[in-house]
Amino acid sequence: MIQRKLGQLEQTLRFYAFVNGITVLLFTAAGLFWFDLAFDRFFELPLIVRAFTAAALSACLAAAAYRYLIRTCLMTFGNEMLAAVFERFVPALNGTLLTVVSRNFPAAGISVTETLPSGFGTLIIQDAAEKLRGVNVRRFFCVRRLTLLLFCAFVCSASIPLFFVLCSETAAVWLSRSIFLSQQNYPRRSLLIADGFQDGIVRIGKGDNFTLSVRADMSMPLVPEKIRIRTANRTLTLEHFTVQTTDGTDYRVFTHTFPEVLEPMTLHIRGADTTLDNLHIGVLPVPVLTDFSLQLSYPDYMQRQPQTVPVIGRTMIPDGTAVTVAAAANKPLLQWTAQWTTPNGLETVKSRETAAFTAVECPLPVFRSDVLLDFRLNDIDSLHNRQPIHVDLAAVKDKPPVVTARLDGIGVAVTPDADVPMSGEMSDDYGICRAALTVNKETKMQWTRESGQWKSAANVQPGTDIARLVAAQSAPFNFTYSLSTLQLKPGSSITLFLSAADKCNLDGKTGQSGEGPHWTLEVVTPERLKTLLEVRETTLRQRFEVVIGEVGRTKTFLNQPIDDFNKSRMLRDTQKEVYDQRSILDAFELIRQEMLNNKIFTDDLQQRLNSGIISPLRNILSADFPELDKRIESLQPETAAAKTACLEQFDTVVKRMQDVRDNMLSLESFNEAVELLRSILKQQQQIRSETLEEKNNRLKKLLED
Repeated sequence: MIQRKLGQLEQTLRFYAFVNGITVLLFTAAGLFWFDLAFDRFFELPLIVRAFTAAALSACLAAAAYRYLIRTCLMTFGNEMLAAVFERFVPALNGTLLTVVSRNFPAAGISVTETLPSGFGTLIIQDAAEKLRGVNVRRFFCVRRLTLLLFCAFVCSASIPLFFVLCSETAAVWLSRSIFLSQQNYPRRSLLIADGFQDGIVRIGKGDNFTLSVRADMSMPLVPEKIRIRTANRTLTLEHFTVQTTDGTDYRVFTHTFPEVLEPMTLHIRGADTTLDNLHIGVLPVPVLTDFSLQLSYPDYMQRQPQTVPVIGRTMIPDGTAVTVAAAANKPLLQWTAQWTTPNGLETVKSRETAAFTAVECPLPVFRSDVLLDFRLNDIDSLHNRQPIHVDLAAVKDKPPVVTARLDGIGVAVTPDADVPMSGEMSDDYGICRAALTVNKETKMQWTRESGQWKSAANVQPGTDIARLVAAQSAPFNFTYSLSTLQLKPGSSITLFLSAADKCNLDGKTGQSGEGPHWTLEVVTPERLKTLLEVRETTLRQRFEVVIGEVGRTKTFLNQPIDDFNKSRMLRDTQKEVYDQRSILDAFELIRQEMLNNKIFTDDLQQRLNSGIISPLRNILSADFPELDKRIESLQPETAAAKTACLEQFDTVVKRMQDVRDNMLSLESFNEAVELLRSILKQQQQIRSETLEEKNNRLKKLLED
C-alpha cells in the first residue's frame, strides 16, 4: 500500500513538472519572439547585432528548457522526499510514514536495516497504511492554476502563428532577418529617403562640407514631424523642414550640413517608424593638380627653341607663343575641364581620354592676351575639386626697340661743316635687325645686323632676307656723321634721330620700330659759334674765381684751434671745391671738343686752351688737392710743422689756380682782340659794299641822263 502511494506521487510529480516546463518554455519562446520582433522592428538592427541577439535569445531558450523541463523531468525522487510530501499534505500521518520509509520495514516492501522490538514495525506500518488509505495525491497540486498557466502559455504561443497568418509580410521579413540574417527591411507606414547615398554609401572629398538631405514621403500614412540622426559622437534632432514636390510626390525635406568633414562617418536616421541604418559617409582625397609646367613654342621670328618652364605664380608668356599646360593629378581622373575668358566669350577645353589617367595636358590657342585658366576635375570616385584650380598666364607684348643715344662733343649750334659724333645702345626684347639715321625726315644712313656686326645697307647683298639675320638683343654703336654732305646754310636748322627695328611679324607686321631722342641743331657761321663759346668761357671763368675764393676761406680755418671738427669741415670743403673745379674742367673739355667737331679749332686756340687751362686744371685736381687733403688729415693740435706745411700747400693751390685764372683772362683778351679784328673787317666790308653800291647808283644815274 505504502509503496504504491509513493509511486503514484512520483508519477504525478513528474507529469506536473513536465507540464510546468512546457508552460515556461511556451511563455519564454513567445516572450523572446515578441521582444526580438519589437526590438528589430523598431531599430532595424544591423547584421552583427541581429546575429548576436539571435545567439543570445537561443541561449536563453535553451537555458529555460534545461532548467524547467529537462532537468526537472530527469530528476530522481527518493522515498524520503516523497514521504515528506505526504507528511506535509496529510498531517494525520504525524511522521509515521517518514518513520516507515526511513526504517525500511519489510512489511512495507522495504528492506530492514536494523533490529526493532517484535511487533513494533507492524503496528507503525499498519497505522501509516490506514492513514494513506483514500488519500488522493492530485490534491497536493494546484491543477487549476497550472491549467490556467498552460492555457495562457498556449494562447501566447498561438499568437506567433496567428501573427504569421495575419502579418505574413512582416513575419517573413523577421524570419529572413533574424533566422537567415538577411538585409531585408520591414514594411513601414512611413518612407524616408536619404538623397545621394548609393547602397548606403556616399563619398565626399576630405574637408568638404556635406549637406544631408532626408525626404519624408507625405503620401504615406505616417509622416514624421521630426527626425533623429545619430552618429558616433552625438545625436541630432531635426524639426525644421521644407516641402518639396518631386515627380508629382510631395516630400518633407529635412537638411543638415556637416562642416569640413575630415573623417568617415556612419549615420543612423530615425523618423516615425522608419529607420535608415548604416549610412556611411566615405572621406576620400579631393582631386588636385600638381607639378604644373608650360610647354612653350615661340614665334618663328624669336628664333628660340621650344622650352618647358615651371608655373610659379603669375607666369609671363611672350605674345604669339603656343602654350600647352601640363600637370599631374594626385589620383586617377575621368575628365578635366579648362575654362578661360576671352574678348569673344568663354572658351572651354575638355580632356579626350577614354580611360582613367593622371597626366593632364591642356593645349591652348596661340597666346595673344592674358589668360586665367580654371581647371575643374572629376576623378574615378565621382569627386570634384571644391574650387577651380587657377593658372594665371600673362601675355608679354613684344616691345619696340629702345634707342639710347647721345651727342658727344657737339651742342645745339653747329657749323655747316660740323661732324656730329653719336654713341649709345640699341636694345630689343628679341633682337634688332636693322637701324637707320634720319636727317630732316630723310634716311641718310641705314645698317643691318649680320653675324653680330653692323653693316651698311649698301654692303648687304641683293636678296638678303633681313629677318634671317642673326639678332642681337643689345647693340652698342659709336659713329660720326658729317653735315658737310648736306650743304647747309647758316640760319637753317636740322633735325636728326636714330631708329631701330626688330623682327616681330605678329598681326602682319614687318617689324616694330623704335626711335631715339630727336636733336634739333641750329646751323650758324663759325664766327657766331665762336662768340657763343666765348660767352660760355667767360661764365666758366667767373665760376672758377668763386672756387678760388672758397679755397681761400677754407684756408682761414687753420687760424682756429685744430680739432677733429675743424679738420672734417676743411676736408668737406676741399671735396666740394674739387667737385666744382672738375665740372669746370669738363665744361672746358666740351668747348674744346665742340671746336674740333665744328672745325674752328686753330693751333693758337689749341695751345692756349690745352696748355693754359685744361692741363693745369688736371694737374691741380690729380696732384695738388690730394696732397692738400693728406696734409689736412695729418694736422695735430701740438704740431706746428704740420700746420705750416698745410698753409704752404694751400698757398700753392691758390697760386696755381690764380695762374689758370690769368690764362682764362688772357684768352678772353685774345678773344676780345680777335672780336675787335672781326668788327674792323666787318666794317671794312660794309664800307666796301656801300662804296660799290654808291658807284653803281651814280653810274646808273649817268646812263639814265
